[in-house]
Amino acid sequence: MAIAKCKNAGMQECKAVRQSIFFCIFASFHFCILALPVVSQAQVRNWPHEGPPRPLAARDSKFPPYELQTLPNGLQVVVVLHHEQPVVSMRLLVRAGSAADPKDKLGTARLAASLLDQGIQAVNGAPARSAEELADAIDFIGGALGAGAATDLTHVNMVVMKDSFETGMRMLSDLARYPAFDKAEIDRQRQQMLSGLQVSVQDPEYVANAVFDRLVYGFHPYGMPDSGTPETLSSISRDDLVAFHARYFHPNNAILAIVGDVTADEAFTMAKKVFGDWQKRDLPTDTYVDPPDPTRRLVVVNKTDAVQTEVRVGHLGIPRGHPDYLARG
Repeated sequence: MAIAKCKNAGMQECKAVRQSIFFCIFASFHFCILALPVVSQAQVRNWPHEGPPRPLAARDSKFPPYELQTLPNGLQVVVVLHHEQPVVSMRLLVRAGSAADPKDKLGTARLAASLLDQGIQAVNGAPARSAEELADAIDFIGGALGAGAATDLTHVNMVVMKDSFETGMRMLSDLARYPAFDKAEIDRQRQQMLSGLQVSVQDPEYVANAVFDRLVYGFHPYGMPDSGTPETLSSISRDDLVAFHARYFHPNNAILAIVGDVTADEAFTMAKKVFGDWQKRDLPTDTYVDPPDPTRRLVVVNKTDAVQTEVRVGHLGIPRGHPDYLARG
C-alpha cells in the first residue's frame, strides 16, 4: 500500500513514506536484538544451590564455681560465686506448685505465691509488716523482691547489694515462713487472677494450651488449669491458703540458691544463721492420677472471633529423670 501510494504522490510525500517504512523496520529489528539476550539469560540463569552454613565448632561451657551443703534441718543451700558486681541474688525454691493444688481448689498455689510478698506476720518480737511497708523496706536498701509459682515449685526472690546481704536474707526468710495472708490482700489478688482469666479465655493460645494439656494428661494435675477456674478461685478461703503453706513450706522441702559477690563461707554461715531455726517436718506423700494412654485424636475448637489459628501436635515424652531428658531439648 505504501509503495502504491508513493507512485501516485509527489517526490516529498514519497520520500516521507520511505523514511517511515525504514524507521519501522529498523525499530523492530533493534527491539529484537535487545530482547533476545534478556530472554536467553532468563532461561539459562543459574541460581545458587548452596546449603545452609555449617555450624560452628562446639565450645566448652564452663559454669561458675559453686558449692552445695545441706543444713541439719534439711535445707539444701547452693552457692554460686560471681564477683563482677557487688550484688547478691537469692532464691528460695519450695517443691510445691500448682500440681499440688487440691482438686476442688485449683489455683491455690498461684494465689498463695502471689501473697508471699504482700505482708508478713509479727514474729520474734518484730512487728507485722504490710505490703506497703515491705515495699518501702526493700526500696530503702535498693533491692528487689518477688514471688511466684509454677507447676512443681513456688519461689521467693530477693536481690540486694552486698552490704545488705543479711537484711535481704532475713526478709526472704520472713516472706517464705511467715506470710500474713491478709484478707484484704487475698481479695485483691483473687480479683486480679479472675480478671486475668477473663482475658485469657479470649486468647486462642491460652485455649489451645488448656485443651492440649487436658487431652495429653487427662485428670493428672498437669492437665488441670494451673490458674484455677472462676469457680475454684472463688471458693479458696484464707484457711485453705494457710493449710497449703503449712503442708509444704518446710526446710527439708526447699532449696536456697545464693549467687553473687560473696564467698562460700559467708553464704553458708549466713544461711545457717537465718534459716537454722526453721523446723524440719514430715513431708506429705501425694498421689496422682496417671495420664491416659496415648491415642490419635483430632480436636477442633471453633472460635469464630479468632483472627489467628493455633495448632498443637504432641504426646507424652520421656520422664524428667531419664538420662536423655536434657539432651532432648
